[in-house]
Amino acid sequence: MITFVVVYTAVWDYKILNLSEFINFLRIFFYVLVGFLIAQQLCLIAGFRLMPIINLCQELYRGLGANSLTFEPSTLGRLLAVIYYAILKCMEYYRDEKIKITEVFDGDLKWISILYIWAVITMGSGTAFVAAGLVSLYFMRGRYLFLAIPIFIGVYFLLEYMGNESFVRAQQASIATMTGDADVVRETDGSASMRIAPMLNTLKADFTSLNFWIGNGCDSLSHYEIAIGKGFMGHINDYGLVSYILELVLVFSCCIRFRSIGTMFFFTGTGGGIGNISYGWGLLMIFMVVKYFSDNIGNDEIYDKG
Repeated sequence: MITFVVVYTAVWDYKILNLSEFINFLRIFFYVLVGFLIAQQLCLIAGFRLMPIINLCQELYRGLGANSLTFEPSTLGRLLAVIYYAILKCMEYYRDEKIKITEVFDGDLKWISILYIWAVITMGSGTAFVAAGLVSLYFMRGRYLFLAIPIFIGVYFLLEYMGNESFVRAQQASIATMTGDADVVRETDGSASMRIAPMLNTLKADFTSLNFWIGNGCDSLSHYEIAIGKGFMGHINDYGLVSYILELVLVFSCCIRFRSIGTMFFFTGTGGGIGNISYGWGLLMIFMVVKYFSDNIGNDEIYDKG
């Protein structure tokens, strides 16, 4: 929280970044993450299953699946998706026009797009496919909707035909989610259930219970088997729905416009909560800076600090 306040103040009050600088930061961040992923994959190809010096510290048994500098592939998938989306939005603000789907493999976006697709397909995360699907929504508008939809459908059936394990997991988790049954989600995909099941549990909670509104106290969530998503979303178990509502006020006033792709990222990527998790706050910081530029379009200082 303190780190977030410092970064927010530096960006909004002291205006330490302009668009070019933030886009360059996102590119470097992206290349570093994918660079470590590829380095890990090369080690796997060479037969080195563990290489702590590049954070290859666990056996995933997912082909070339690896976690780069994060603690698991699903975290990497969410982080890369938000970075890629932020690059698209900031380039849109800089050019003062939407990025077209025909431009993703051209110019400055060429290698970023190629490497992003490689990372999604090979990192070994079903969540990465879901996040990539959300990114693709950026292009589904106007006349490009007719171009984007057949591409999206074609990629879907191609991945299904290839039998990509991570894609199949994402597909099965999505179908399980549509049942509205948290137990079905848990049985289908334990990893996905950590984000999806708590949301389903919350929708079916007893809203007349006082403890649901004010919580059961710090660390009470630890008794609800967090690893398989048996608690509520946003640490409601510990601090209650009132605290969670205040959390949402922070998110949607400082970081994300409610009617946006960012909102879908927030609820599918972090399960609609932040908690004491580094990558969750990191994603919010990226969205916060993007919102700063969005709210200041037309202001010369966002293009050049002068």
